[in-house]
Amino acid sequence: MALKSFTDLKSQVKKRPEEKPLTDVEKADRALFAREMKRIGLDQNVDKSSIEDDTDLFLKEMQKTGVIPIKDKGKAQQAAPRLRTEPRAAVQRMNAAAEAANVKDTFVKDSETYLSEDASPDLLRKLRRGAWPIADRLDLHGLRVSEAKPRVTAFLRNSHDVGLRSVIIVHGRGLNSPEGPVLKDLVRSWVRQIPYVMAYIEAGPDHGGEGAIILLLAQKIRHAY
Repeated sequence: MALKSFTDLKSQVKKRPEEKPLTDVEKADRALFAREMKRIGLDQNVDKSSIEDDTDLFLKEMQKTGVIPIKDKGKAQQAAPRLRTEPRAAVQRMNAAAEAANVKDTFVKDSETYLSEDASPDLLRKLRRGAWPIADRLDLHGLRVSEAKPRVTAFLRNSHDVGLRSVIIVHGRGLNSPEGPVLKDLVRSWVRQIPYVMAYIEAGPDHGGEGAIILLLAQKIRHAY
């Protein structure tokens, strides 16, 4: 429908409702708002007619100072970079390398069995009886001494970390070595120097006989957080 006059146009415009008188509580809130605006040095010369309420005004003024509402932070700021953490495998390799460096190349007598000082003598009997099933195996055939040493420490470190109790290391008899069973004697010396090796026995015929040892590792202590 066409408007006939300016009066008709004015009649179509919705008048803004008159503001109700402020209550004492509202007056106190506005006074507190004004003091806070003045304290933080924000400009109050703002056209309040274009703003719905004092809260809206406060937010707009805060944005002038660079303060960003929480809901908008994702758009204006980049996420904080994540801290770089060493992969578990890398940490295990570092620990094994450190242990390998501390293990000395010595020879021991009576190396058929070993029992740590703080272990119960009954452990050897239980180990021979198979009280702990063999959970993993390391074969050192074809390796030089320099290659075998870090393999042994890494194998035992990983086995202990994942909670294995009984493992076997096949070092061979050294029958084809011109120097004799060097690796056999060294392996049995190395494992004695690792604190979480509680005991070992020479393997039975089914597992390699004198060319292998079956080890018992200390139980992994798991902390509850």
